[in-house]
Amino acid sequence: MDLILTGDLARHVLAMTKNDKRLARIMARELLAGIDRKVMAAYLLTDDLALDLLALRLSADLDTTLAELEQLATGKLPSRRTARARRARPVAKKQARPKKRAHVTATQVAAIKTRVQAVVRKGPASRNQICSAVKLPSVSVYNRIMGELRTAGVVIAKGKRGKTVYVRGKAKRATRRSR
Repeated sequence: MDLILTGDLARHVLAMTKNDKRLARIMARELLAGIDRKVMAAYLLTDDLALDLLALRLSADLDTTLAELEQLATGKLPSRRTARARRARPVAKKQARPKKRAHVTATQVAAIKTRVQAVVRKGPASRNQICSAVKLPSVSVYNRIMGELRTAGVVIAKGKRGKTVYVRGKAKRATRRSR
């Protein structure tokens, strides 16, 4: 059964394909089924695009691409098996990304605070200097540690934003009033 969409419904579906790549792919598959592949290839493939795609393919797998191009030059189409074998090639594992949020224990926090204080004791230090010397696990840990040290008065921030320099401060002492 053929279904033809017209009017507002057709416009709505077309608008959805702009945001939904999966729907656009499904629609493209249906359109390709009704049009000769050579005609569609001639319609879609400009000389510049063909050049860019061939360059990408050559840089990705030079030997296989050259072998397939030789087959094309003799009038033979590359076998599907070669394309499948190329797709089945093992892909290099992606490097593990660092965690966005690092959880640290109270003892780790105390150790990090001690190392930060040692860096600041040597002289004024920027954020980059502190992070490289202390090797903080994440930005959130840095923000927490520096916030606590500044609140306690152990570290004083001078400057604004990217030009902030941290210097040693005098820790706030709990004072008792005798009556």
